Amino acid sequence: MGVKGASGISYFTPAQPVLGKFIKTNSGAEDIPILYQPFRIRDVEFPNRIGVSPMCTYSTNDFKPTDFHLMHYGAMAARGPGLMLVECTAVSEGTTVTVNDMGIWNQSLAKAHFEKIVEFAHSQNVKVGCQLGQFIRKVVQSVDETTKKSENVEVGIEAHDLSKEELKSIVKQWGQAAKLAVTVAKYDFIEIHAGKGHIANEFFSRLTNKRTDEYGGSFENRIRLLLEIVDEIRVNIGEGVPIFIRLKACDNVEHPDAWSPEETVQLSFELAKHGIDVLDIAGRGMRIGPSTDKENKVLFLQKLKQEHNGKTNLMIASSGGISTADYALELLEQGAQDIVLVGRPFLKNPNLVSFWADDLEVTLSNAVQYSWGFYPTKSHLS
Repeated sequence: MGVKGASGISYFTPAQPVLGKFIKTNSGAEDIPILYQPFRIRDVEFPNRIGVSPMCTYSTNDFKPTDFHLMHYGAMAARGPGLMLVECTAVSEGTTVTVNDMGIWNQSLAKAHFEKIVEFAHSQNVKVGCQLGQFIRKVVQSVDETTKKSENVEVGIEAHDLSKEELKSIVKQWGQAAKLAVTVAKYDFIEIHAGKGHIANEFFSRLTNKRTDEYGGSFENRIRLLLEIVDEIRVNIGEGVPIFIRLKACDNVEHPDAWSPEETVQLSFELAKHGIDVLDIAGRGMRIGPSTDKENKVLFLQKLKQEHNGKTNLMIASSGGISTADYALELLEQGAQDIVLVGRPFLKNPNLVSFWADDLEVTLSNAVQYSWGFYPTKSHLS
């Protein structure tokens, strides 16, 4: 007898069930905990609401993922997260955060993503997305010749330095990279990084956007570039592929020109109109608000979800400080978010999904190779 092989994979590996799928509660409870309830976005089904958050690893060769990425993402994929988001990947040459970050601006890079990350994730029936970014600020080391002391400082292109022709080219770069990510690398969904230092974010705030044309000044003008990027991506990837977007809630400074939480809420409705499916609010917290950073962020997320309730289909995700199953479940039950994104706990324990299932007395589907040792079965034999 032999083990059934996964189809469409270039090497033999056992055919897997949908990993991380709810099977039963071990406590006798009838209800499925919301953390393990499946959900659908456009053409993609996700088995649970635990996602691997993008994590920088600075480990590429010539902007291509390597065997390190195969091991790093593969270890988590084999344990059944509901979704995985691969670390920030530049859409154009010269816009990575470091020289060891990933890129996806040509066929060769996109093919490496498939070979080192996506093919294995798909062999485990895990949905994987790519976070796309375009970082225009750089961190360089500055040396004071008098004191010989060095410090890291941010330098780079300001929003007002870019011509309209350059902006048109930037929009095209995002569309082309997204198309490569979906058609060549075969990612299941993508995320637009519009956080600090990335091109779209530099246009949001009057602190960084001093333009006087249609890309500066009013709220509508300052979000124009991002909406053009979103529309260009959708044209290039089709209607069935989900689009996530990562934002920060605010500039976190008290200044009349700073980007505010209220503007993020306003932007979220525009993004929903343009077909964004998931809003990913980055970071651990917000200094602006009545309580602690962490509490301020939860209050903001709850308000955001309440604002959209019954009006749009926008889902809310967030990362930062989610380290236990109980807290992850609490955030979902409180209506703070629909998906929990987890980073550092997965670095400590790639099998986090199963450990959380044990904590909540839930049985989930496991990879064939790992299930044999616990409850042998002939169901995967031909």
